[in-house]
Amino acid sequence: MWPPAPFSIGHCEFVRSNGMWLINQVHWDSQLSNAPMPLGVAEEWTLVNGSGGWWHPIHVHLESHHVQTINGRKPGPDYFPEKQFKSDTTILGPNTTAVVYIKFRTFEGPFAFHCHATQHEDSMMMFNIDPNLDGPSYKASDPIPLDRNHTVFPFTSAHHLDTPLTGPIGSAGHSHASTAPAPASVAAPANVSPLILSTFS
Repeated sequence: MWPPAPFSIGHCEFVRSNGMWLINQVHWDSQLSNAPMPLGVAEEWTLVNGSGGWWHPIHVHLESHHVQTINGRKPGPDYFPEKQFKSDTTILGPNTTAVVYIKFRTFEGPFAFHCHATQHEDSMMMFNIDPNLDGPSYKASDPIPLDRNHTVFPFTSAHHLDTPLTGPIGSAGHSHASTAPAPASVAAPANVSPLILSTFS
């Protein structure tokens, strides 16, 4: 589906569809915000494994979350005892539903939210979650704001291998896709570390 449809972060279903691993039937795109949310506001998320017999270790970057229920039952000494405490990953077994509380307290995004099975995250089972101070006009499926888009450029989207994405560098507004060939070298943002840049040189 392009562009990804807006959705509520309140309900996330992890599924296999048309050979891809997806969240809410939407594939990951590095340039778009799947889930903008106000910074400092508590969220309740329902995480659903809708992919039959597969397991999904769901990992949220930056903040820990507190599991409220797994398949309708509260964690306790004899039922997922490790989930009585905060963690950054919750494993969804087959046909499992978990309700979690999470609050992004300090830093604006974007951050990744994904299945930690490598084959699944590499096949697009990942979202950009974006705690922000931008207000209600910033919606799901909007481009990540230029001042917070720290992707190293140039790069290519797995869904648009024939179209280089040049990102915000050198553009007055966000340009998702460039129809021109990727430049031989692109100046990186000043705050990107030399170690990261060396990976792409």
